[in-house]
Amino acid sequence: MKTNNSKIIYSSGPVSLIEFESVRGKRVLLDMGGDAVMIVPRTTRNTYVLTAQKRVGSDALVYEFPSGGIKGGESPEEAAKRELLEETGATGTFKFITKVEPLSGLVKFNLYIFAAQVDGVSESDKALEEHEDLSTVELTKEQLIQKMKTLEKVDGYLALGLGALELLS
Repeated sequence: MKTNNSKIIYSSGPVSLIEFESVRGKRVLLDMGGDAVMIVPRTTRNTYVLTAQKRVGSDALVYEFPSGGIKGGESPEEAAKRELLEETGATGTFKFITKVEPLSGLVKFNLYIFAAQVDGVSESDKALEEHEDLSTVELTKEQLIQKMKTLEKVDGYLALGLGALELLS
């Protein structure tokens, strides 16, 4: 980021916080996160494949579309295929939907959204990372919308992914 008086105040793995002075003289912190992917998978039975896991930040069970960071040397599509396989055990046919910057005021990163047509999920083909403890859920569009209406806390990417698929595909 090219900003006057900016400095890195913390850096570890994918997190790098910079501090800079805004145009109005206020101190601002910005996370210079790495780019990521999100996959909106649909099965041949016309259900959506989601993950469900307890998230520390919200202290709640959160339903999400599979997602994750792009590793060095990976294209966004390669990362999407890897993340879908790791988190659901599924493979499929991918279609790029759009690229967004979802939290531009707080975090500097791009989120590449893909749709994927999958046959189903395979618990035995999952390859979760050490910190991940999630289950896989299949919901129809109606069930997904109802779930979003009844959950106390809804992951914003869930709405973003569904909206991107509906509006841009």
